[in-house]
Amino acid sequence: MENIFLYGTLLSFFQHPLNKKIQQEGVFLGKGFVRGKLFDLGSYPAAIPNKNSYVFGEVYKIPEVLFFDLDDYEDFNPHYIEQSLFKRKQTKVYLTNNIPSKNEIKEFLAKRNMFQSIVCWIYWYNKKINGHKEILSGNYLEYYLESFSNFNGSKKIY
Repeated sequence: MENIFLYGTLLSFFQHPLNKKIQQEGVFLGKGFVRGKLFDLGSYPAAIPNKNSYVFGEVYKIPEVLFFDLDDYEDFNPHYIEQSLFKRKQTKVYLTNNIPSKNEIKEFLAKRNMFQSIVCWIYWYNKKINGHKEILSGNYLEYYLESFSNFNGSKKIY
């Protein structure tokens, strides 16, 4: 079993078939964050390492065999890393009970040393990020719901 950090379209909210498989065969460990920046690439987000920003997501313990599906989904080939869209790396993840809203991030980050950390696999974006909008909150789900709410002109649904 290995730890995986998910921050985008595989978050449980989206009910992607691969996330359902992860939930069935793995164990949800909680919510967490990594040091990185998050960007909107249109139909999915991309994270890159960054010491001064944070990306929020979910942590699971999964069977290693699920990495075949995850690598395929993330367009990662361990034999051709430079040509891959994402690269899978191990990184420190800080566990937390709640993912903060934009307004709570500064207070939350000031307390980051109070959080337990574990090593997880993450899929970092492996191409140039130029021209893509940064998701300043580091929270793809919040960004997605705000975008959906603004697009529909309706109230927020969370």
